[in-house]
Amino acid sequence: DILNGWENYFIPNPTTEEEARKRAEICLSCPSLKKGKILAFLKDKTITEITGTYCGECGCPSVAGVRSKDKKCDLEKW
Repeated sequence: DILNGWENYFIPNPTTEEEARKRAEICLSCPSLKKGKILAFLKDKTITEITGTYCGECGCPSVAGVRSKDKKCDLEKW
């Protein structure tokens, strides 16, 4: 599921981005959202460690998790 989220991050479309914004708003108010070092794919196709947010329940980087069409929130919030 998370690979689909990264793909949608690299190749955005308006429908996916609108859904990602809605999901991200929910995640921002969730106590399970954590900040820290995560591995991330960058737009130049490299993988690097960045400071960002991730889900404390499933461990997915938020930027990709909210963009995955088949991903479901482990806490059933979206």
